[in-house]
Amino acid sequence: MKLEEHPTVRSFRQKTATARAMEGPRELESSWLRQVCLNAGADDVGFVEIDRPELADQRKEILAAAGEDVIGPFLTDRPGFLQQVVKPLLDKEEIVYVVPGSDAEAHVARRFSHKKPSG
Repeated sequence: MKLEEHPTVRSFRQKTATARAMEGPRELESSWLRQVCLNAGADDVGFVEIDRPELADQRKEILAAAGEDVIGPFLTDRPGFLQQVVKPLLDKEEIVYVVPGSDAEAHVARRFSHKKPSG
C-alpha cells in the first residue's frame, strides 16, 4: 500500500483541507455579503466603511445598536422570546451558507433537515 492511500493519511489530508477551506478570507467580500442579504429578502443593499471619518461621532451607537433591540425582550421574557422569535427562525425553510464538506454542513443536514446547506 502506498503511503498516500493509507486511511490515516487520507483522513489527515481531508481534515487539513477542510480546515483550510473553513478559514476562508479574513475579510468579507461585499459582493458575497450583498448576495446573502438579497437572498434573505432585502430589496437593496449598500455598504459603508465603519472607519469613515464622517461616522466617527456615530460609530459607538452604530456598533451598540446591533444588539439592543434583541437583548431587552430576551432578558424580560426569555420563554416568550424563544417561542416568538427563536422558534420561527429555527423552523424557517432557508438556505444556510456553509463550507462544502465541513462539520457545519453535516450539522445543518443532521439538525435542520428542512434547511438547505449552500454547499
